[in-house]
Amino acid sequence: GGWMKSHPLTAEYARYGVFNELAEKNREQIKELFAELSAKKHAQGSVGQKVTDLYNLAMDSVRLNNEGADPLKQDLLEINRMKKADLTEALAKHHLCLGNPFFGIGVEADLKNSNMNVVYLSAGTSGLPDRDYYLKTDADSKKIQEQYRLPLQKLFVLTGYTVKEAKRAVKTIYDIEYAFAEAKMSRAEARDYTKQYNIYTVEKLQQEFPAIEWKKYFELMGLKNLRQVILTQPKVMDVAQKYMAQMTEQQIRDYIAGDVITSSTNYLSDEIAETAFDFYGRTLRGQKERQPRWKRAQGYPNSLLGEAVGQLYVKKYFPEEAKAKIMKLVNNLRNSLAEHIASLTWMSDSTKINSLVKLNAFTVKVGYPDKWRDYSNLTIDAGKSLYENIKAASRCETRSEEHTSELQ
Repeated sequence: GGWMKSHPLTAEYARYGVFNELAEKNREQIKELFAELSAKKHAQGSVGQKVTDLYNLAMDSVRLNNEGADPLKQDLLEINRMKKADLTEALAKHHLCLGNPFFGIGVEADLKNSNMNVVYLSAGTSGLPDRDYYLKTDADSKKIQEQYRLPLQKLFVLTGYTVKEAKRAVKTIYDIEYAFAEAKMSRAEARDYTKQYNIYTVEKLQQEFPAIEWKKYFELMGLKNLRQVILTQPKVMDVAQKYMAQMTEQQIRDYIAGDVITSSTNYLSDEIAETAFDFYGRTLRGQKERQPRWKRAQGYPNSLLGEAVGQLYVKKYFPEEAKAKIMKLVNNLRNSLAEHIASLTWMSDSTKINSLVKLNAFTVKVGYPDKWRDYSNLTIDAGKSLYENIKAASRCETRSEEHTSELQ
C-alpha cells in the first residue's frame, strides 16, 4: 500500500504506476523543450518548424473552438457524395489518414519469419474495446451499449447531421459492429496465433471478397506489386464483404462518416472532444477529467513526428558525447563477458565459439539511432487546421519507407 499512499490517483488517471511516473518526468522535459522551440524562429520545412507548428496548433484552444467541426466538413461532404463504385478509393483514402472502416491494414514482422515484414489485414473495426461488450446481455453490459450509442449520436449532430440522420447512422454503425463481434474469435481463440496466420494471395482476396478492387486498393496504399497478405480473421472479413456488398449507398456513407468523426474528435473543438471523452474516458476507463492541454498537444508531434522530436530531445538532454560514453561502457561489458566465456572450464570449445558468435551478433542500441528518419516529404502548414495537419502527418507515417521497405 505504500505506493498508493505516496502517489494518490489524480483526476486525469484511472491507474498510475512507475512507468506513468517516468512518462510524467519525460513530459515535463518535452514541455520545457517545446517552450524553448516555440520562442525561436524556424526555417519553413525544418524539423523545428514542423514539430513546433503542430504543437502550437494543438495548444490554440481559441482557434479550435472557433473552427468547431468545420475542418471535417469537406471530408464529410465527399463521403456523402460517394457512390458505391467509389468504395475502393474511399477506403484507401481513409485508411491512409484516419480510421479503419470495414477493415484495417498494417505492416509487422512475419510471425513465422522475423527477418521479413509482411502486410496484415484485419477486419471488424468497432467502437467498443472488445467483442464481449456487444455480446453480453447482463444489465451492466446493456447500459454500456446504450451509453456508447448516445454520445455517438451526439457527435453526428455536432458535426452537422440532423437528429433523424444521426439516429439512422448510429443504427447502421451498431448493427455492423455487432455482426463483427459475433464473427470475431474469443479472447482465448485469438491467443492462438496460428489461427490468425492465414496467407491470402491478392488473387484469392479478389476471388473471396470481391467488394473491393484489391490490386487497386494496395496500389493506392503505396503497396505496388504486393503478392500476398496475412488475413487474421477470415470469418470477420466474410461479414465485412457481406455488408460492403449489400449495404445501401446511404448506409455505407453513414458508416464511413462515423469512423471518420470518431477518429477525429481530439483534433476539433472542446465540445466535440469532451463528448467523446465522457464515454471513452469517464465511462470506460474511469478517468475523471482529460489530461491538461499541454500534455495532449505534445502527444501529436510525439506520436506522428517521433524521431523529429527525438532528434531535438537528445540534442538538449542526451548529447553525442553522452552516447559515446555509454557505447564505450557497453563495449567494455561485451569484451569482459567474452573474456569470461573464454576462461570457463565447464564449457566445451564448440559451445564457447557459439556463445561468442551470439555475443558479437548483438546489435547495440543506445539513446537514439545512428541515422535519423527523414521527414522532408511531410509539410506542416500552420495556416491549415490541426485536423488537416494530423491527416497529412498520418498519411506520411502510414506510407513511410521504414514500414514498407522490407516487405516480402
